[in-house]
Amino acid sequence: RALSVAETTGDVVAFSEDHCFPEPNWAEELLAAFESSANIQAAAPVMLNPNPETAVSRVQFVFFFSHHRKHPSVRPRFANTPSLPAHNTAYRRDVLTEVLGDDSLLAEAFLQEAINTNRPQARLVHCTHTCLGHVNMSRLYPAMRHAFLGGRIFGSQRASLLGWGPATKILRFVLFPLVPLIVIRRSAPLLRDKASLAGTVSNFSTAWILKTIHAFGESIGTCFGLGRAADAYADLECDRGRFVRPA
Repeated sequence: RALSVAETTGDVVAFSEDHCFPEPNWAEELLAAFESSANIQAAAPVMLNPNPETAVSRVQFVFFFSHHRKHPSVRPRFANTPSLPAHNTAYRRDVLTEVLGDDSLLAEAFLQEAINTNRPQARLVHCTHTCLGHVNMSRLYPAMRHAFLGGRIFGSQRASLLGWGPATKILRFVLFPLVPLIVIRRSAPLLRDKASLAGTVSNFSTAWILKTIHAFGESIGTCFGLGRAADAYADLECDRGRFVRPA
């Protein structure tokens, strides 16, 4: 990402993913957002789950994209939001060049937080007139690896950017089992399967496994740093077909 930002000459840079399938008007809508206001610093389509057949896929979509999913109600064309999905989001290039010297591009959550902090008038927007289908992992073991590595990257970045000392790091490590309780409680309405009790049980048990592993990865990253997690995580983000059930 840093290499591509350094080489590009366009005013807008989009981080695209090989397992995301946008509607045909995706690029036009994102560009229209930037043209509509100089305060818009980042824009993204709303998200759909094109492979919801397994609990692993459903849970991953809820955890990563529940705040960015397509909403049935009519919304503004460019809806303000505190954060955007870390998939096929577009940024003004000058915003990205500001952070090329640090590791913010490893986790877009911190990149977006930096935008909100450094630019008080900045707006992040969902482009509600276009959608993106994000193919989620549907095999449990790769999803568990993905959760651990993603958690380690996030924990390492958070501890570094917030300047946490040893006491805070140890406290976060000890308290990591509480994270799944908090997250699953917040996500409970989206994890319930209205059509099937078995589906609800499957969703909640899968959510517990994946979020516990993610929280453990966060605690490891917080205390011991990034390690080689970024390289291993990149491998899981490429060629998503390896981690999706053929059906």
